[in-house]
Amino acid sequence: MKNFNIVKRSLAVFVSMVMACSVTAISVTAAEPSQTQFPVAYAEQQGDFQIENGVLVKYTGSGGEVIIPDTVNSIGDYAFSHCKELTSVVIPETVTRIGNAAFYYCTNLTNIVLPDSITELGKFAFGMCYGLSNITIPKGVTTIHNWTFACCENLQSVVILPNVSKISQSAFDGCTKLTTVYGLSGTYPETFANENKYQFIDINEPFTDVAYGDWFYDAVVFVYKQELMTGTTPTTFDPAVPMNRAQFATVLYRLAGEPEVEYTPNFPDVPDGWFYSDAITWATENGIITGYDDGNFGTQVNITREQIVTLLYRYANYVGLDTSQRASLDEYVDGSSVSSFAKDAMEWALAVGIIQGQNNQGIIDPQGEAGRAAGATIFMRFMERYQM
Repeated sequence: MKNFNIVKRSLAVFVSMVMACSVTAISVTAAEPSQTQFPVAYAEQQGDFQIENGVLVKYTGSGGEVIIPDTVNSIGDYAFSHCKELTSVVIPETVTRIGNAAFYYCTNLTNIVLPDSITELGKFAFGMCYGLSNITIPKGVTTIHNWTFACCENLQSVVILPNVSKISQSAFDGCTKLTTVYGLSGTYPETFANENKYQFIDINEPFTDVAYGDWFYDAVVFVYKQELMTGTTPTTFDPAVPMNRAQFATVLYRLAGEPEVEYTPNFPDVPDGWFYSDAITWATENGIITGYDDGNFGTQVNITREQIVTLLYRYANYVGLDTSQRASLDEYVDGSSVSSFAKDAMEWALAVGIIQGQNNQGIIDPQGEAGRAAGATIFMRFMERYQM
């Protein structure tokens, strides 16, 4: 990967050349414009947009959130260049092209969805858009050109579908946090990911009810590939179905490497030979999980959020992890409703980010049941937090 300073200087030189040429209406071969650029003086003004023959020549507004009118069919070269106040852009389905350096140096742009109507992304189109963390390449695009996403320093993942057959080696120069490419197995994007040592994730796997873009997608793929959780059927995960105590104990047991145990009849509702028998025996013998006062384990009882963090807390201590971190429950509306047995565990889980307030609000819902998707998410956060 090229040195940041070299790439940034190249970006600056390119934009300076193209902007100078627009003023004098001179064409520059190096910029390789795929459309004619019109001098701003002859453009029609539509609100904050200067538009000529369907080409958005220049954005003249100062708003952070922009909705491009559907009279636009092409976003011209450098149309939004250096619009540092820009945070969000809505592009209509009428747009087929995003020009060279169109969003160059829009440093605060964090939200943009590229419609599938787009067939061309120009060079440096999103160069130095530091706010972008992920992007999906439209279905109509076949080539990702030189420096299209150069120096997007916070870009972490990109979705590239099979329509893309060529990606320039410099397309993602300077994207130091890019680690993951989503696509379809056996297509060129997978080859590109492997050649550049990015993690490749097949967006068609593993389950038909888990789609890319779902809030739980990454977590389900993670626990599936780690062989911690399987589907309820070979093709479905059932993300909303609650986890029961037997299932959660089994996932913990798998996380521990499924150590060999000798079955012990500790609970009348845990017979020998069931998928959870060894897991519950192991968890009980190591003080990670206990049963109910009536002597049963409660295999089919749905597990609550505070029970989940309690079991993970005990497991973390069992394997010798640092669990000293604490966050105050007073910061949460229902913090006082956390059961006494779960207090330390909940304070720890909140402090390290394993569990978070529901819907990004100050609500823990400690006695609420946890669905399979939520369980997968908590396991992923736990393993990533402790680099397991």
